[in-house]
Amino acid sequence: MTARAKEGKECVILGHRLEIYLSSDDYWSLAVDGQELLTRFHNSYAAWAVGAAESYRQGKVLGSPPVHD
Repeated sequence: MTARAKEGKECVILGHRLEIYLSSDDYWSLAVDGQELLTRFHNSYAAWAVGAAESYRQGKVLGSPPVHD
């Protein structure tokens, strides 16, 4: 994962883009392929684990979207 300036991280799993970011209320939020999940997390690892599970549930996507630093 790469750290971003706005207290967040991005990674790609099986072609799905995960965006994990710190919200204003000190909880972590997660978006998979631009779709935000409504669950909030106490730490970034928990958000990443749910995002990874969702990526595997959705299956492999041909081609990987670029992750920008």
